[in-house]
Amino acid sequence: MRVLLALLLVLAASPGEARPYRQHYHPHHFRLHQQPRQWHQQPSGYVWTRASAGQVVPHPAGCPRRLFCACGVSVKVFGRAIPALFSTAAWLRFPRAAPGPGMVATNHRHAFAILENRGNGRVLAYDANSGGGLTRIHEVSLRGYTIVNPHGGKM
Repeated sequence: MRVLLALLLVLAASPGEARPYRQHYHPHHFRLHQQPRQWHQQPSGYVWTRASAGQVVPHPAGCPRRLFCACGVSVKVFGRAIPALFSTAAWLRFPRAAPGPGMVATNHRHAFAILENRGNGRVLAYDANSGGGLTRIHEVSLRGYTIVNPHGGKM
């Protein structure tokens, strides 16, 4: 009884603030959540994706099911999974470059291959593990990314 009474007093005394479940929204998350969804078939079955979130493509061959963005980039750029490039930081060893086809955008958390420069800091990207464990070809911002040329030098 004392425990229940103490719990009620703590709850009554604490300031009540209604907070959203997720507190760390990025601007692109809001846009994605406001768009209609559609079904896409994946090897594991049908999954929901955003209708305008780009084209969902097959999982990169030879890559793990989780944490595979950098592996997917190595498959796209070099045609095979290269274990030395499974870390996003490994891509930062390549020389810096301007955005363009064949280049890679990376930071310490994510990497994707650039297919086309759309201007205004936006590119069409091959984006493995772009969300929900899916690989997409879609338009993304380069904000916060370093552009490297994987063909311009050795690691």
